[in-house]
Amino acid sequence: MSKFSLAAFEIVFLCGSLFFMLAVPALGDDVGQRAYDRGDYEVALREFRGDGSAEAQMMLGIMYFKGQGVRLDKKKAAELLLKAAEGGNAIAQLNLGFMYEDGEGVDPDAKEAVRWYRRAAAQGDVDAQKSLRSLLERNEANLAKLVRNAAENGDVKAQYKLASIYERGEGALQDYEEAMTWYLRASEQDFAVAQYNLGCMYARGEGVRQDYAEAAKWYRKAADNGDTGAQYSLASMYERGEGVGQDRAMALQWFSRAAELGHSGAQFRLGLVFAKGDGIEQNTMEAIKWFRKAAEQGDDEAYRNLRILLDQKESPTVGQFRRAGEQGDIAMQFKLGLMYLNGVDVEQDKREAAKWLTMAAKQGDVAAQRNLALMYYRGDGITKDKTEAATWLRRAAEASDAAAQNNLGYLYEKGEGVERDKTKAAKWYRLAAEQGFAMAQHNLGVIYLEVYGNEHDYKSAFEWFIKAAQQGYAPSQSNLARLYYEGKGVKESKAEAAKWYRMAAEQGDMNAQYILGSMYGQGQGVPQDHAEAVKWLRRAAVQGHLKAKQLLEKMD
Repeated sequence: MSKFSLAAFEIVFLCGSLFFMLAVPALGDDVGQRAYDRGDYEVALREFRGDGSAEAQMMLGIMYFKGQGVRLDKKKAAELLLKAAEGGNAIAQLNLGFMYEDGEGVDPDAKEAVRWYRRAAAQGDVDAQKSLRSLLERNEANLAKLVRNAAENGDVKAQYKLASIYERGEGALQDYEEAMTWYLRASEQDFAVAQYNLGCMYARGEGVRQDYAEAAKWYRKAADNGDTGAQYSLASMYERGEGVGQDRAMALQWFSRAAELGHSGAQFRLGLVFAKGDGIEQNTMEAIKWFRKAAEQGDDEAYRNLRILLDQKESPTVGQFRRAGEQGDIAMQFKLGLMYLNGVDVEQDKREAAKWLTMAAKQGDVAAQRNLALMYYRGDGITKDKTEAATWLRRAAEASDAAAQNNLGYLYEKGEGVERDKTKAAKWYRLAAEQGFAMAQHNLGVIYLEVYGNEHDYKSAFEWFIKAAQQGYAPSQSNLARLYYEGKGVKESKAEAAKWYRMAAEQGDMNAQYILGSMYGQGQGVPQDHAEAVKWLRRAAVQGHLKAKQLLEKMD
């Protein structure tokens, strides 16, 4: 069933069937869309299949779901919609949510449905927002009922869960008194986190009259049971004298216990105590230690304090670099970035490295842009963000940096941080390859093998593999050997294959070691030699090559 207007098609679920709606392109803008609109599915299929965009994948998914121009195949539809959804298409994300909720073409999976509804809802899709809210409300109501049954039968975890539901008002109406009831029942079974939450409710006066003494009592019980939140809260009460007599020694004891167990807030407070010498002998090294532990867990205030202490310890030379960098010296900014990244003449600090590299990158330093992109890609010292990685790589790539061009090509090939596009991947690989960058030459060769696969393109793959192989790049040496072995793109020559496999094998390529060992065993391209065969097979086997191990067992 479908509804058409000059403005749009709409996508909803109606009576268990997909009802798709997407913006209608202006006449002449999209050949595939226009063909689809007039029911010419043969043309539409051809155009969408040749497009590769998320929108085209989404339309193909629609056609497979509805059996338009193809045999109806909801599993195939789900696969295509997944590609489109991963490419950021909100309509595909919404419909994938529907399919997971109803089990259409995929196994029913409420969590996956919620995940895709959330993705579409985040892009402002109203239908996704409604579907998400409806699904969550149904699941929460069912959850509360199941949890209550278990809680009433004495299940302590269910008692705690039910208390949390009432406290937050998620899955049931918010009811602090009911939350207190269930936290108390779980606490009486010595469930530490329930004891801690019970203490919090007494401290805040939620569902009960505010009572710091009672809060401290439950904090202590939970703290004795190892709950770090309770240990931190109890330390704070001793520090302020709330519910207990003020006692800095006891506060320090509980802060220390919580800090040792990994509580970032306690680690920060312990850092402050040692930095200031507050009730204890001042100890800068201990302060640095605890600030660092808290900073590693994302505490920004701890990181700022850590940097203050570390900067005070820097050598005069580093201080000069820092002052120059702060005044806009791009070379010093990049130098400081690398120093902090690698821990050269300073204590390693990747967050500080990212700061200096960003400053240099914004001023156009290509090497800084490339290094910053790698940090974003890995989440190294900075929040992982592959889209941001692609942005910085593009800036460096457009400045003709070969390594950045290669890495940007990789992102396009894999669809990481950008929409997957092998044509663009090949473009960037080629630009780097033409500058002699071996890895890009290899990657371009692989593109010719995987994307095309006819005789002409085997020859192109051969041409790029041999360029990289001659520079000593082992993966290309191995692939070049394969082409010689199979006679693809070049005249078959087992001797040349063995020669290149040996070069790759000597660099530790275990697959090349396995094949070279096999060639010695069979006398292909080299004289048959049992000892050489065993030597290379053992090298591959040591690296975990299963077939090499199996072949060695047969030879023994």
